[in-house]
Amino acid sequence: MAGLLDCRFLSHKKIWMVFGILVAMSSSSQARISCQGLPWSGIELVCSGSPVFRTALAQGIDPVGLAALRPVESYLVLVQNRSRKALVAVMIRYERVSPSGQSAWLNSLWLTTQNIDRRKAHPGESILMGPFGGFSRVLRERLVMVDAQGASIDVQRRAAEFGESTEIRIQLDAVVFDDGVLLGPDNAGLQAELGAYIRAERELHENVLKMAGEARREYLKSVAEKADFLALLGENTPEALYKRHLAVYARILLSMLDRARNEEEFLIWESQVVGSSIPELRREN
Repeated sequence: MAGLLDCRFLSHKKIWMVFGILVAMSSSSQARISCQGLPWSGIELVCSGSPVFRTALAQGIDPVGLAALRPVESYLVLVQNRSRKALVAVMIRYERVSPSGQSAWLNSLWLTTQNIDRRKAHPGESILMGPFGGFSRVLRERLVMVDAQGASIDVQRRAAEFGESTEIRIQLDAVVFDDGVLLGPDNAGLQAELGAYIRAERELHENVLKMAGEARREYLKSVAEKADFLALLGENTPEALYKRHLAVYARILLSMLDRARNEEEFLIWESQVVGSSIPELRREN
């Protein structure tokens, strides 16, 4: 029968996987999807389905990655920098409306805390963002999906969640430029979150530069071990975010310290990780 999927040569596990994808895609097509940007900011939000989006996706991601992302393609967005300044952070908010009219929010964040050119989204560049953490990418070079199987599992889970919605509203909640200016309503609290990260990284940088040898190692170990991650994971206050980020980056620096061949190499790596923080965030009237 033309047009029908022949399941005779599929395992039970694969049949259920295919069934789950088809259900998710069928459900998602029923949801009304809208995009709301910040037109006065110079940053445009392009929803999937437009020719611009489809071209950018085809040029920016390899075929394996495109196939893995297919179930959630309707929920991906393109953040285009049409301003004259480079971007260092973007917060997208997804509002899912259930059949009963209840709303559930999910935040998606792209950011760099370091004022390093190659990490920013410059004027004319675009960022591909989706409804799951750690996915956002600047479409500068063609992306290769390293773990397509793992990504596919995460994608299917999110597609199933979103497929239960009758309406999905995608909003550009806040953007931050490399001069520290933040624009947007910032309902997700990006200013406080990013401020906590900057505070932690600057503290680490200043203290690490004052020390050397075993004193530096002991300091980083004490910071890394001090945080109670189980307690902090349940908190999103600026203080909890600061402590968690401080501990995470102390562990990163410890790993770098172990791998560095000498003091000079470690300090070069350190400056790239926590040594060039973006300016303090501020709102512009």
